[in-house]
Amino acid sequence: MGFPAKKAGRWYAVLWDKEESKKRWIKLPESVVTKTEARKLSNQLQSDLEAKRLNVPSCVNVSHFADLAAAEITSKHTIEPVWRDCLEEYSVRFVSHFKETPLHRITASDLEEFMEAEIDEGRSKSTVKKQFLFYRAVFRRAIRDNILDHNASLDVKLPSEPKAKLYAMTRDEFKKLCEKSPPERAFRYRFLVYTGARKSEALATRWIDIDYKNSQLALHNAKKGSTAATKAPRRSIPLPAPFIEELKILQEGENIKSKVFKHKHNWLRDLQLDCKTSGIRKLRIHDLRHTYGTWLALANVSILQIRDLMGHTNVRTTERYAHLLPSSGRETAKVFE
Repeated sequence: MGFPAKKAGRWYAVLWDKEESKKRWIKLPESVVTKTEARKLSNQLQSDLEAKRLNVPSCVNVSHFADLAAAEITSKHTIEPVWRDCLEEYSVRFVSHFKETPLHRITASDLEEFMEAEIDEGRSKSTVKKQFLFYRAVFRRAIRDNILDHNASLDVKLPSEPKAKLYAMTRDEFKKLCEKSPPERAFRYRFLVYTGARKSEALATRWIDIDYKNSQLALHNAKKGSTAATKAPRRSIPLPAPFIEELKILQEGENIKSKVFKHKHNWLRDLQLDCKTSGIRKLRIHDLRHTYGTWLALANVSILQIRDLMGHTNVRTTERYAHLLPSSGRETAKVFE
């Protein structure tokens, strides 16, 4: 015997599937308004299910929910064309692997085997992890539509990925990078190397944060994904004299409350393109911050001072620059002159 249940203003029939030994939620038509009507239709659907006359929605194959999840992601977020292509590719690979398998029959071990097969075909672990985020969205959509009562993707153990080693540029490499890059991007690289800012911190910087009199920048402490990376809301960064002059020129005509960087997209793509043009090894954005810390260490700036300048919450993070000797504060800016 089926029974009715109301959820978010809509009636559902809750049925018992003997073959699967689990409950099935069936959305009833909007014309069903009263509980009496919902109970009557629920009993009818239960009878149909037991007589195998009812095509239960949980048997919808993966392609149905893959399409729904992809459409939902693209409608909610502003996605560049390249990522739209990736979503389409992820959906095709997922559907072609599981074919007509009902979504409720796909287990965590099935998903793990699928990811291992993807890696064996030559796809990187980072790419497979991105694919998996999409597959998790597929299961979330099925749960929201009351087709599944458990998200198998939550039980999946993702493939471990070794951390990429940080790299610090030499002075010659940095010079080549700035000389071969377009002016706007060359300024971006100088800013990141001369301040040790994280990308999120650079994007939060406004012209009003620059103290030209004392040649300092008040940098907001903000790690991506956290409201406060360190105990102090800001940290003061001494700036080299040539860079201060460059900032003065660039600020002309700008509102002091406007942001220094107006474009936040494609920083990594731009950097790697400019690395190729400059003839230096491929870098990541965080490598510019690591260059800042390394140059301070080579100039014998103390480990505690490096910690404060880089906004590390724990001195252990700074210990990668541990071969240091103490030095005076103002010498910090001279490191980059």
